[in-house]
Amino acid sequence: MPKEDIQETSRGESAPEVEIPVIENPAIEVPVAPSHGINAQRTSRPRSEWEQLVSNRKVILAMLFFVTGALGLPLLWLSPAFNATEKVIWSLVTLVYTLMLIGLCVAICYWAYSQVMLSI
Repeated sequence: MPKEDIQETSRGESAPEVEIPVIENPAIEVPVAPSHGINAQRTSRPRSEWEQLVSNRKVILAMLFFVTGALGLPLLWLSPAFNATEKVIWSLVTLVYTLMLIGLCVAICYWAYSQVMLSI
């Protein structure tokens, strides 16, 4: 074996240099992270239904106020349709709205409990 092909290991032993072949498989696609900037280039793949829903401002606001309350906040923060300032503002509005709904439910339960106790 020529001297150029032999490398020294940490123990002083000689180890042959091995080349590992790189096999390129065109069937394997490497995922590319989406860019949501102003100058983002459009890709040729169609947008999925999920991406269309998350990008729709009306759908996200409906999820925040009519369906899930504070549980819709992750969808708001995933949505590219809102900038960071809008996300903070809508998060605070949703938090206040959710706390008001919880307070209303507590008030109704207290009223119902007091009516039951009066009837006993």
